[in-house]
Amino acid sequence: MGELAVALPQPAVDLLVFADGSLWLAGPETVARTGSLPEPLTGVRLRPGTCASVLGIGADEVSLDLEPGL
Repeated sequence: MGELAVALPQPAVDLLVFADGSLWLAGPETVARTGSLPEPLTGVRLRPGTCASVLGIGADEVSLDLEPGL
């Protein structure tokens, strides 16, 4: 597990792909977060305004309640 530095709130949406093929969509963040993520993983950061055109859902529809690995 890789420890994360404190992540400050940001308007971007992150799409993370884990080694087992599972996906996690995170953001936009509204509060600072800490924690860890399993390694290895690959990620794509979507700038504000691009989530709907790339993924077909708006950033305001992304769940903020999920944690990786759950």
